[in-house]
Parts: sequence; structure tokens; C-alpha cells
Amino acid sequence: MRKFKVTISPGNSNAEFEEGKLLTEALSVFSIFPDTPCGGKGICGKCLVEIEDIIGRRQVKSCNYVISCDLTVFIADSPVFQKSSKVKSEIFAVDIGTTVVKISALIDGKFTEAASFLNPQRIFGHDVVSRIASREYDKMTSYIRNALAENIKKLCSSDDAVRDISDIAISGNTVMLALFCGINPGKMGTFPYEAPIEELDNYRGKFNELNDNCRVKILPCFTSFLGADFLGCAYYAFRNYHGKTFICDMGTNAEMAFISENTVYASSVPLGPAVEGMNLSCGMTAGDGAIISASGIYPRIEYKLYSGGRALGIAASGLADIFSILIKTGQIDKSGKIINGDSAADGEKRIYLKDEVYLSQKDVRAVQLVKSACRSGAEILSEKSGFVFDESDNIILAGSFASSVNSSHVFSLGFFPYAEKTKVTIAGNLSLKSAEYALQNSGYIDELKEFRKKIQFISLTDDSSFEKKFYENLNF
Repeated sequence: MRKFKVTISPGNSNAEFEEGKLLTEALSVFSIFPDTPCGGKGICGKCLVEIEDIIGRRQVKSCNYVISCDLTVFIADSPVFQKSSKVKSEIFAVDIGTTVVKISALIDGKFTEAASFLNPQRIFGHDVVSRIASREYDKMTSYIRNALAENIKKLCSSDDAVRDISDIAISGNTVMLALFCGINPGKMGTFPYEAPIEELDNYRGKFNELNDNCRVKILPCFTSFLGADFLGCAYYAFRNYHGKTFICDMGTNAEMAFISENTVYASSVPLGPAVEGMNLSCGMTAGDGAIISASGIYPRIEYKLYSGGRALGIAASGLADIFSILIKTGQIDKSGKIINGDSAADGEKRIYLKDEVYLSQKDVRAVQLVKSACRSGAEILSEKSGFVFDESDNIILAGSFASSVNSSHVFSLGFFPYAEKTKVTIAGNLSLKSAEYALQNSGYIDELKEFRKKIQFISLTDDSSFEKKFYENLNF
């Protein structure tokens, strides 16, 4: 296969890449990570870069520009490299999600969410299983560390500010944390799914990609399937809520637990990236042009955008609203079939929402599968733990999907069994909050380690009833 040279200007650093490689992947080798909130579908235009190739000098979308000749990328002239809002902070908290990475900064004694970006490891797979199977561990470690460093540097006002950064605390699932630390995650991909819990507990590395003195706190994990993100969520519920509590952190995986005074029953079920807005035709992370909520009756639907005047895609928080409306008004039937819609060139049905944003039949099926997996996991955990949803005192929904979603829609769509008399709380990103607590409270990490002794792990996916429940729960 032919190779072509990519040169970065200014600086003239260059490398050769095989024909057919995406420009975003090539740029990552130079520690350049364009913003791709649409997941590389080319619908948002956030990854525009200035290039010169055999056609001439122009702007292209780096997420779908395929390398087929020598080219130069002009960093200084590209909108994607313009500096973002600055913060003055020496302390940062990070949640490394399988799909999205979130950063908050300590400013005047208070943490403020400062930035987010798509995890560049996604080119090796959309979930932890596919990333483990890729075996590209060194590359994935380099990609996430460099991407995190570059995004934090963009937040800093000067090189001196970067050198002054002293502490970073990192939460996330077990695989993401292992890859950040350079720990081989291979054993987590095969039975008995051994997790490097002690190695992560004892990690004492520095974040040299920022400066040689930056200390890193890695929050403790519980198992391969229940990482620091889950542990922070469960401990939050344990500390702050009384009685019987159900909590679920909804992201690429659904990590859930039933909690009472001295008992924690917990498990995890894979959902995939659709619940975070990825893997959908017009899915994207919350940003300029993203639909984050909807209300009304089809076709007279009011859409709220994160920012901007034109809809570019659908964020996770808008999905439940849109689906609830379309099902209620008969555009999607209980089986998930689009009843009234436009036909694409390939014959697939679509429902156009706003501007050029739409849902396809494949999108509906993707959300259906997510909903069924989540509901089936919750039901089995309920049965095995002896907790009943209707008898719960509290239900807490956390994670990217639940950050600003209408909780009634989550239940009406069937993600969880109804619990009519139970108080439902939308708690936001508790994984990021856990990282923040670790930086403000010296004993917090030890508290997490002590708390995890209370947890009883219940396997869901190898349960004989899971497949049966999964098919029973497919309908909306």
C-alpha cells in the first residue's frame, strides 16, 4: 500500500501514513486532536482544518478527509486550533469516559466544568471490549494522555500556567484508567476478567505531558466492570441518601446498584455509545448545534439547542424527549417501527426533526437495544438482590445520558421498571464530582477503598434469564 507525507506548518514536522487513513488519526500522531462532537460523521463542521494538497489550499473536515496524496496542514490558520476560554487553575479533575472525556478546574475554591472532548481511542473501537481486542495499548495510552494534556493546555493562559499545574485527579471505568496509566488491560477481556485493582491503587506516576511535577491521583476501582466512575456514584448515594436506594450511571455501560444501610448489590451491563449520542446518524455530544431537549407534539415540536441557531445533531439528553414524543404521537410504534416518515435513497425510513437533523430506522433500533439491555439488567439485579423498585425510597440517575434528561421519559420508554411513589433524582456527572472530591478531601480515596468492601457484585450477562428478558423488553 502506498504511503504519503503529512507535514504540519509551522514547524515542518512530518510523518508518512498509509493511503486511506483519516486525517484525524494522522493528526493524533502529532498530538493534534480536532474537536469531533459528531463522532466523525461530518455533520457538525467542528473539525475543519486548513490544508494544501494536489487540489490546492482549502478547508476540509479532518474527520472524513481520507489521505490519498502528500499534504500540509496549517495549524495557525485552522478554526479548530483557535484558543478556547482561559481558566486560572493549578488543579484539574477529569472523568475519562469511553466516549467523552470531561475536565473541570478549581477556580476560586470551586470546581467548574471547563472542557470536554471525544476520547481519541474510539478509532480502535466504540466500547471497552473492542479496544481491549485491538491490542493497541501503547497507542491508546499515548492518545489519551496527549489529548488530555493538549486540552488542558488550551485552557491555560500561558506556558507558565501549564508549568504551575500541580494536581490532577482522574476517574473513569477500569479499562480507561488502566490505559491512561500504561497498565496492560488484556486480562479484563477474557474470563475470569481479572482487573489490575492493586496496580491502579498503587499508581504513583506524574503527568509529564504537562510538566514534570504534576501529581496524578487515580481513583480506586472495584472490578473490571465496575470502575472508579461507578464507585464514586455508589458512594455518593450511600453517603447522601437514606433508606433503599437504586442508582444507575448511564453511559457506554450502565453501572447500577441497590443500596441499603450496610449492603450494596451492584452490576454492569454494556449499552454502547448510542445512549451518549454516538452511533446515531445525527448523534453528537452537547455543543454548538446540538438538540438537548424537545417538547410538544409532532410535527409541532419545540427544540432547545445547546447553543447556536441551526440544529446540527442530537445530544444524549435530547434523545429521550424526542423518542417519547414520537412514540406518543404514533410516528414510532411500540415495536420500534417508523410508521410515518420519509424514505432515504436506500429505502430506509427517516423522521426529519429540525433543519437537516433526522432519526433513521437504524437509530430507533439502536436505542431499542440500549433500552432493553438496561431494563433487563435492572430487573435481574432487582431479583437477585431482593430489592424491589416500587419499594425503593430513592432512584438516582447519573452520567451523560441522565445529565439533563426528563426522568419521566426514561421510565415511560422502559429503561427501568416504574416506581410511581419513589423520588427520582438526576444527579449529573458523579464520576467527575468524585474526582473533584478527591482533590478537596485528603481522606476521600481511603473512604472509597473502605466502602468497596461492602459491595457484592452480581453478574448479569451470564445469567440464563438475561437473553429471555432482553427479548421481552425490546418493545417500547
